[in-house]
Amino acid sequence: MRLSKAMVTALLFIAAAGCVRHRAVTAPARTLTLDCVELPSVDRWRVLDSYHIVVYMPDRSAAYLVEFDQPCGSSEPPDHVEVAGAETGRLCASGRDALLVNQQRCLISTILRYKTSP
Repeated sequence: MRLSKAMVTALLFIAAAGCVRHRAVTAPARTLTLDCVELPSVDRWRVLDSYHIVVYMPDRSAAYLVEFDQPCGSSEPPDHVEVAGAETGRLCASGRDALLVNQQRCLISTILRYKTSP
């Protein structure tokens, strides 16, 4: 039995495809991360865990979920939270800006808009 050139080529492609390792590619989850927010002061907050705190705008018009790059705070709820940004009135997820939680400097890795109930 003689195989045509086209059949030989097709068989080589099929054989080669069987040798190639396939890996699933997943798209990263899309989150709306904010680079910076205008946050002159923090007068209301809610601690979710040692990595996350929700801070509210002074006029209560918006809230932001702030994620720290390492655990921050103690087991006790903080009685003071302060903005420690490089620019006055701005808080950025740049790795330099921080929140002072009971005077402990907590570097910020991510800022997300936090949905509040009306």
